[in-house]
Amino acid sequence: MTSVAATPLRNHRLLTSWFVPATLLAIAVCIPLIVVLWGILVPRAEADTGTFWQMAGPYAWNTAQLLLFSGGMALLMGVPSAWIIATTTFTGRRLLAWLLVLPLAMPAYIAAYAWVGLFDLTGPVLKIARWIDPASTWHPDVMHLPMLSLILAGCLYPYVYLVSRGAFMRQSASVWDAARMLGHSRLQTFFSVSLPLARPAIAGGVTLVMMEILNDYGAARYFGVNTFTTGIFREWMGRNNLVGAFRLSGLLLVVVFGLVTWERIQRGRAQVSMSSANSRTAPRTPLGPGLTTLAWVVCLIPVLCGFGLPLAQLLIWAAGSIRTVWDERFMELVLHSVWLAGSAALICTTAAILLASYRRWAGEKAADNLVRLAVLGYAVPGAVIAAGVYTPMTGLNTWLNTWLTPVLGYDPGLFLVNGFVVLLFAYLVRFLSVGFQPVQAGWEKTPVSFDDSARLLGRNRRQILFQVLFPLGKTSILTAFLMVFVDVIKELPLTMILRPFNVDTLATQTYAWADDERLASAAVPALLILCVSLIPVIWLNRLIEGPRPVADITAHNTNG
Repeated sequence: MTSVAATPLRNHRLLTSWFVPATLLAIAVCIPLIVVLWGILVPRAEADTGTFWQMAGPYAWNTAQLLLFSGGMALLMGVPSAWIIATTTFTGRRLLAWLLVLPLAMPAYIAAYAWVGLFDLTGPVLKIARWIDPASTWHPDVMHLPMLSLILAGCLYPYVYLVSRGAFMRQSASVWDAARMLGHSRLQTFFSVSLPLARPAIAGGVTLVMMEILNDYGAARYFGVNTFTTGIFREWMGRNNLVGAFRLSGLLLVVVFGLVTWERIQRGRAQVSMSSANSRTAPRTPLGPGLTTLAWVVCLIPVLCGFGLPLAQLLIWAAGSIRTVWDERFMELVLHSVWLAGSAALICTTAAILLASYRRWAGEKAADNLVRLAVLGYAVPGAVIAAGVYTPMTGLNTWLNTWLTPVLGYDPGLFLVNGFVVLLFAYLVRFLSVGFQPVQAGWEKTPVSFDDSARLLGRNRRQILFQVLFPLGKTSILTAFLMVFVDVIKELPLTMILRPFNVDTLATQTYAWADDERLASAAVPALLILCVSLIPVIWLNRLIEGPRPVADITAHNTNG
């Protein structure tokens, strides 16, 4: 394939016509992050600073515990199952490979509601306990941080599983042969060879898990665990303390940037560690009946924790409540969700096409840096983005009113902040990376020589885009649209903070009903979200099961 940087067709007019809108886009999506960082750099009174740290201490401690416990559990769930699927063959292996990815479709806040229902007084666990012993008064308390850590790990371990599986599949057979010649068993080879080689990739997967934990609001709020994200909500929405919310957001943003930097360092090490590997990969080892049973147990435990048991509880609830929930009001929720998700997906996909096209034709390091800047938002929690979007949008709204009021004859008010504009812009900041990665992958599959041939035939860049890249990359564009659509359907923190008054979505209504202890009613919209979320998960697993192993399939989450 011809190198993008080698194309001779770049010129000053091209750089001007594509650089200006691409740069404006990158600046626009970075403004919220700059605003949040500026919020913690502005000097405050000493007393105010002391109060802030007194408030932030418990948030930081609980967040650190969640990151540590959930990250460790995700490792225990993801790495052994990835090694089993990547290096062995047994009856049912392909089925388990599919099942292990399914928890990605289960939003953590929905799984949290379902797990609490499993141990409720009328839940299946206590019913079984009373069936076994009618005099049983056993009622375990599951509303605590370790249980929340288990739930988050069960929903998020596929990030570790996917990157670990890809790393194990790419390891050279010669390395395994050398270990066997030294007398190492398979288990010894795993700990002394496979695990160290895959460690950078595993660290990247754990980083993705931690970033998702930092973005969680619904599960932590329901369990009563005070984290940075719940603190931002409490200060902003509960106490009307926007300054405190900004400072918490800035502190959380610093943590996120630290994780992103660490992940990039690990990814660089992964590239170095695999660059010298032999192209011949190690063959899978057949397992006997006993080891096959053990493999099934090891792989099914995380699937049940993150998908199977919550799904069963949701189905039980939905069966008894769907008739009372499914009404005209519920259809409005569906329409709001579809409209918001479709609009955001269209905006993000269009912006992704602009960035990918500029990067393809500019072919310079500056273009790469511009793209990295533009797609940074996905690594940032939704509550932080909401805090960063609100202030500049309010300022822009006020400035526009000074021009519109004389023209209209009345003050239009906060029409940007109270409408859908601010919410759609926040979606663009957060999910641009999700749309960019598939589009960029599709553009890279099309040789630059096709562009050169079209230019020789008199086509300009716009014609090349619509007549060459679009037809050849339509699958990638559709994939980008679909992935953004699903992420917006599931998004809770951004939507809760910035949605217009009296406008609810499936995600916000699920949270509202669960918060009111109407868990059976919440199961119906939760199942709809789950069904929609399964679509990209199925696509993802098809991609991994293809002819080429994909190690960094989830790298779009932190490619900023």
